[in-house]
This record gives sequence, structure tokens and C-alpha cells, in this order.
Amino acid sequence: MNVQQQENESSITLIYSHLEGLEELAAQSGYSFLTFLIGMARQEAEETQNGSPEPVKH
Repeated sequence: MNVQQQENESSITLIYSHLEGLEELAAQSGYSFLTFLIGMARQEAEETQNGSPEPVKH
């Protein structure tokens, strides 16, 4: 794994952790559509982090 791949993976991990917090905050605040959008973004980040071969069609 090269340096660029390591940087990308750590960025994805950081984004994923922030999205988890934002999703929880939006849910607590009653923003259901925002919670849905953040959840979709978090799912994409999780799939990328887990090495999903291609993006899932929504």
C-alpha cells in the first residue's frame, strides 16, 4: 500500500466517524431528511472503507 492509499483510507475513516456523529445529532434534533442523507453518505463511506468493489446503486 502506498502513501496515497494510506492517506485516503485515513481520510475515509475520519469522514466516517464525523458522519456517525452528525447522523446522531440530526436524528436527535428531529431532522429526518437530513438524517437520511447523512446516513446514505455514511453508508457510502463505510462501503468504501470496507473495500466494496463498486458503489451501490440507490
